[in-house]
Amino acid sequence: VIYAGAGATIDRSGLSWKSMIDGLLELHISDEVKRNALFENQFEVEVGTIARRLFHQTYGGDDAEGRLVDQLKLKLYGPAQWRAGLLLDALGELAQSWVEHRHVIFVTPNYDDYLLRHLLELFPNELRVLSPKLIEDNRLVWEHRFGASEEDVPENELDFATGRVTLVQLHGLVESSPRSPMNWSPVVSEIDYLLTEERSARALSQLFLGNDILMVGTSLRDGPLLRALHGRVKSEQDEST
Repeated sequence: VIYAGAGATIDRSGLSWKSMIDGLLELHISDEVKRNALFENQFEVEVGTIARRLFHQTYGGDDAEGRLVDQLKLKLYGPAQWRAGLLLDALGELAQSWVEHRHVIFVTPNYDDYLLRHLLELFPNELRVLSPKLIEDNRLVWEHRFGASEEDVPENELDFATGRVTLVQLHGLVESSPRSPMNWSPVVSEIDYLLTEERSARALSQLFLGNDILMVGTSLRDGPLLRALHGRVKSEQDEST
């Protein structure tokens, strides 16, 4: 597992997690001082909960999700503060050096499409995009994303053939194209994280079994990542004894 860290696409989008949540808040709280006060007194994910609640209070029902995604697109793909993209370039070069000899797996909780578009340029024929999904009986399947028409793949039937590249979008995908459909409800609030934590932890645990993983844009404080890493280490310790 290679951990590229949080902020992997910040030099493409110009946004940190805090500034993205602030961008959701500003539609409802115009006073910057009041928004800053929220961040000073609460964790960022708690402020995300407030932002989501404000969208639902203002727009109601399904329309709230569409409005939230529209605001995310405006913030993620508007004029960036800088656009070097050097970290993504370096990760792409690493993947190119690997792909002839192994299956390369990128995993990201980010829902911008900067990584996706970069990988499509490098691997137009080798790339597949997957997201984990829990279905009836609490079974995990892998759902093909980004225009693929393949059926969902059961948990233990993923093919990791050499010469392929897989991008796993843990928290969904908000595409930059204005015509793209809304892919998943974005993981923004505390409830969102709670509802997706088991799915993400199980998906990561499976991917860590015998695969080379590039973790992009995630924090070492992320619960699902820590659970999966701890479970894998414990499993290896049990096997050695």
